[in-house]
Amino acid sequence: MMNNIELKTDVTNIPGSEKFMKTCFNALERLAALAPSDNSIQMSVDQKGDNYLVAITVASQELRFALETAAKSPFMALEQAFKDSLDRVMKWSTSRQLKLA
Repeated sequence: MMNNIELKTDVTNIPGSEKFMKTCFNALERLAALAPSDNSIQMSVDQKGDNYLVAITVASQELRFALETAAKSPFMALEQAFKDSLDRVMKWSTSRQLKLA
């Protein structure tokens, strides 16, 4: 099955926005490659006051989670959200490999 990735944002004043958006898509593609093959991954970027919020939702038959991080820098919020998501996907991958063995 094909995986589905989606990035949503209404924030227009992100510093280094072109580089940031490319980094977001790279993170989404990496998560999609490691998550179950039937995954749907959504990322949203919002701003609340001085903080940037990055939310990631992963949905598949075998793995589901949603998380949100906040930081003064959009890159820092993205980095933390990606790291937390990657940790969850890797835990799923490890448990799946143990079941197959």
